[in-house]
Amino acid sequence: LEAERRRVANVEFAVTTGPGPAPDLDDEAVVIGQVTKGFDVIAEISEVPTFQPNTNLKSFNKFAALLGDDRANNARGIWGKPRKAVIFSASGVVRAADSAAGEEAGPMPVP
Repeated sequence: LEAERRRVANVEFAVTTGPGPAPDLDDEAVVIGQVTKGFDVIAEISEVPTFQPNTNLKSFNKFAALLGDDRANNARGIWGKPRKAVIFSASGVVRAADSAAGEEAGPMPVP
């Protein structure tokens, strides 16, 4: 059961929808790939509403952090995150040889 839990761990990553650079990710992230097809799915994901705190909540959180309240940091953890789960299934890795040849071999399952 423990091995199964490790396989289904929560993974957090960013999918940028451009155009242009994503300075918030500079020095914080590693680029792991590029979307080659399924841009309609990326467009749908970008439409999922995210939690954006209002000015009062930001000020209250800043004050709580100044007082040393650990809950302030935890609360900031959800800022900018989707309000509902986005679940990826049937994803994988496109083999470089297939991609270079322009073949539609489909994704290679990730072990």
